[in-house]
Amino acid sequence: MWRKFFVLMLATTSLQLIAPHAIAQSTKSTYYRDANGRSAGTAYTPSGSRTTYFRDSSGRSAGSAYTPSGSRTTYFRDSTGRSAGSAYMPSGSRTTQYRDSSGRSAGSDHMPAGSRTTYFRDSSGRSAGSAHTSSGSRTTFFRDSSGRSAGSASSPATGRSNPFASRR
Repeated sequence: MWRKFFVLMLATTSLQLIAPHAIAQSTKSTYYRDANGRSAGTAYTPSGSRTTYFRDSSGRSAGSAYTPSGSRTTYFRDSTGRSAGSAYMPSGSRTTQYRDSSGRSAGSDHMPAGSRTTYFRDSSGRSAGSAHTSSGSRTTFFRDSSGRSAGSASSPATGRSNPFASRR
């Protein structure tokens, strides 16, 4: 049995096929772009909420603001321009990223909670997992014989979890 589908053109010029019964239950998202074609925000209907993205003087993403809640996320950068963390208002929480001697992301500190996430790498320098001080948990990533991601395991839980297929 064939069903009718409606084709909707979104502001990003992509097509989506949506079943008729889903249209009444869905939220419409409209994407806005600045004069340089970069993402500038999203408006949601029927809720009327809006996310606005803002940029620094170099044109890099600098954060976002949400209406009607008034919350705001601000990203900050290190002296080389790499992402160095973020701050959230009105809660005042802050995440600070830190890097290893090669400049790769090595972890993050979360304030005011005082917790730390540390990333670790395998002998090839690939991301191999993370450890979290607040929960004491550790996540280890598994790779297949070709070095592609094959899943992960979290402790103190036992066994592998979150397997997913890798594509070439």
